[in-house]
Amino acid sequence: MDGPDEKYQLWVRIYPDDVAVDTFEPLLTDDEVKRGRLYWIDVWRAGGDKNRKLAAWRSLVGSHGSGRAAYVIDNYKPVNIPEEPVKALSNDVILVIPTEKETPLPLTEVPHVQAYWEAFWLADGKRSEEVAAMANLESAIGKARATTIVTDYRPANLDELPPKPLTKTDYRPAHLNGLPSNTSAKKQVVSVANVTFSEAKDTKRPLLVATGQGKCDA
Repeated sequence: MDGPDEKYQLWVRIYPDDVAVDTFEPLLTDDEVKRGRLYWIDVWRAGGDKNRKLAAWRSLVGSHGSGRAAYVIDNYKPVNIPEEPVKALSNDVILVIPTEKETPLPLTEVPHVQAYWEAFWLADGKRSEEVAAMANLESAIGKARATTIVTDYRPANLDELPPKPLTKTDYRPAHLNGLPSNTSAKKQVVSVANVTFSEAKDTKRPLLVATGQGKCDA
């Protein structure tokens, strides 16, 4: 219509876009439990070293993002947090045995298991020394239980090597035949620490919260 009463209309066409989905899963997935477990093992290995603990955090963030990573470690913590080990020297090696809350190592066995794995690590593949370490473990806790320890309570980082230029010959065990070992002149120490986890949480399908979005052209 022309004239003083002429009016204009704006026509808008809407193109539906993909629905944006915000997800939040209160229960951890299997992968999150696995990576959370690795995070805490690396924290135990760090022995209080801030840089190594930061590296463990960055690795978890790289897998799940900072927000979800924080949620993972807040909801999947070791039950023995106060027992987080601290290294006397930065190059000390801590072998970490992950265990479950339901199947912990009895306190009476702990020093013997520590002594065994320290000796095994220091043996560096020498069969005679590995056999001697096993004999000491069997003598302390029995043959059947010793076999279970070797199978089910193996340190997660048993293959860890000393930082160069150090070699395993520069280390001494923290325990010897179940007793603290403080007599060696060697300064670097290999020790064994236990990190205990509660039962992993089940997984469920995530709750989806949908928010509509769209493209608009005039």
